[in-house]
Amino acid sequence: MSSATLRELVNKRHLPCASARRQGRKIRWNLTEVIPWLLDYYKRTYNPEVGHKSLDAERLRLLSAQADREALDNARRRVEVIEYDEAEGCITALAALVANRLEGVAGRLANELVNASNPAIIRG
Repeated sequence: MSSATLRELVNKRHLPCASARRQGRKIRWNLTEVIPWLLDYYKRTYNPEVGHKSLDAERLRLLSAQADREALDNARRRVEVIEYDEAEGCITALAALVANRLEGVAGRLANELVNASNPAIIRG
């Protein structure tokens, strides 16, 4: 991180310093306090809690929504997805065909079952 970024974090985000005493433009750091603080800061910034209404959480949600939209647009351009109406028509036609075939099974097997006397075989 640049020194300007660190100074900004000290001023705005209360980044802990080793001492309030400054030597010129240099700030003294206590790494046992600073490193856990920075890790927590970046964890909150880039992995906000679900449902948390912070600016970082909204930014992350927006980026995720934009990435999803771009992925869907790319899939449409590559013709990897179809419209809902087309999919519904295909599935309805397939279901009607399967139902029609199942209704015809009994008629095709009737001649074979005429001579069977065992009800278990007929039921099976």
